[in-house]
Amino acid sequence: RTVKPPTRYAPGLNTNAKIFSYGVFAELDGRDNKRGLTKGAYLYARAASFDSLQNGPFSDFGWHETELDGRVYIPLRSDFTSLALRALTELKAPKGGSQIPFYELSWLGGRNHHRGFRNFRFRANKLLMFSVEPRQTIWKQKETKGLDIFVFGDAGQVWGDNRSTLDPQILANNKFDSKNWRFATGGGLQYRWNKSVAVRLEVGHSNETNMVFFSVSRGF
Repeated sequence: RTVKPPTRYAPGLNTNAKIFSYGVFAELDGRDNKRGLTKGAYLYARAASFDSLQNGPFSDFGWHETELDGRVYIPLRSDFTSLALRALTELKAPKGGSQIPFYELSWLGGRNHHRGFRNFRFRANKLLMFSVEPRQTIWKQKETKGLDIFVFGDAGQVWGDNRSTLDPQILANNKFDSKNWRFATGGGLQYRWNKSVAVRLEVGHSNETNMVFFSVSRGF
């Protein structure tokens, strides 16, 4: 029988997992869309715990989880010029010798989690990501309606992997390391229909690929 090396082992793969979760969250939304670009701040915080409802060598899942998502929107001399900043972290810690299913790991990549990479491109127990996005209205139709342009920079990394204590590839992915930062730049257009609805086109570039995202959103 061939045994797969640890680097090719994904907890939860081909396994039906039953998991019970519980936790608390808090959300403070001080964003203002009444005139021009978004102003104010937003904070989301969550703490949770997860436990497997099954027993067995391939269903021993259990972990603690913390998430913090902070966003600030700073007007620059006008309601139609703005600097948007975001910091996001997810910290997941396995309980004892338990594992985290691969589909529940923190991930980097995609429109909301790093716009230079494909969805779920990088996975690990922990995540840290920063985004910066200057925005400018170039066609003002009304106080809440117009066309905006923006550029952005995203930076982030994932780390933490307890699948093995011996495999050098896994150990290299287990610690926070400045060499593991992933970067992307890009820009796009946003048309604000009203204070609640906007249509957005984003193009991101990284060392791996170019990504195009379309959404009905004012961005992060």
